Amino acid sequence: MATLVPTETPVVSGTLPSVVVPASPSAIPVSHQIGIAILVIAFVFGFPGNLFVVWSVLCRVRVRSVTCLLILNLAVADALVLLTAPLFIRYLAGGRGWEFGGTVCKTIHYLCCVNMYASIYLICLMSMDRWLAVTKPFLSQRLRTKKRLLSVMLGIWATAFLLALPMPFYRTVMPYRPGVPVFVCTPYHWDSSTHEIFQYLCETLLGFLLPFTFILFCYISVICRLRSTMFQRKGRGNFLILLIIAAFIVFWLPYHLINILQVSNTHCMMPLTLPLSELS
Repeated sequence: MATLVPTETPVVSGTLPSVVVPASPSAIPVSHQIGIAILVIAFVFGFPGNLFVVWSVLCRVRVRSVTCLLILNLAVADALVLLTAPLFIRYLAGGRGWEFGGTVCKTIHYLCCVNMYASIYLICLMSMDRWLAVTKPFLSQRLRTKKRLLSVMLGIWATAFLLALPMPFYRTVMPYRPGVPVFVCTPYHWDSSTHEIFQYLCETLLGFLLPFTFILFCYISVICRLRSTMFQRKGRGNFLILLIIAAFIVFWLPYHLINILQVSNTHCMMPLTLPLSELS
């Protein structure tokens, strides 16, 4: 994802360092402090919470429904990516750049990308399941078998691991600037705009636009169906559906908007790596 960097550029041109190394450990930028706070909250509350969901479904629920299995997979995906939070916290707070080597740099970004695809496509599956249950209940009963569900979820995980493969190739560890023994884990596309556009467009199309269109279609159809029936809690159901769509937009749209800006910037030959002094 594209970021704005300071006037000191890295030793390799065309790269986008994902962290600004402070002059001293105590001089942590405000943006890093906000990032650290978000990561700490997410790890402290999110990781135990997802483990609790996994434990509850596996150990406490005797008859696991289709919904339970979908929630279990979402919890596993979220717990997997939250395991990387301590490394990013150290990266932002340590003031020493990336200290964990190139393999870990590539691996944790790969896991984050796998989580992105797996979570979105699992939400698509949940949306389709709800759409079938509301609009085609008899077909839904025939299709909602655990054997079919396990096959679909296995396909989703395999697709997520496959679609995330470009991520390790477009991440590397390099010196922050010449003469300074500090390294950053940063995007790198071999100074090729083609590679850069390929990565960001694939992530945006396959990881947001297409899944979001599918989710939107499912829930609009559900809302129309609910409005045509006489449910006493129709308003509450509509609210929950809109909340799901809003959450999807809030959590994923900013990331993909930056991807789109990066692609547009690359296409127009106007690099985003401008000195901060020129932006004020």
